[in-house]
Amino acid sequence: MKFLISILLLTSFTSCGQEKNKTDTTHKFTNHLIHESSPYLLQHAHNPVNWYPWGEEALEKAKMHSIRKTYLKK
Repeated sequence: MKFLISILLLTSFTSCGQEKNKTDTTHKFTNHLIHESSPYLLQHAHNPVNWYPWGEEALEKAKMHSIRKTYLKK
């Protein structure tokens, strides 16, 4: 009987910690990959890097960065 009670208590303490992790959905960083459907890209959606998915917006940002870099060298 004591063994059964011990298992029940252990199970209840373990599940309480798991519920806390399920409700904690706040992230310090979120980048543009959060709107993608790819599981690979989604796993990087909370990296502290401002990632962009491949597309016109990413190419435009790269182009503007390149132009600024060129003017700063002169």
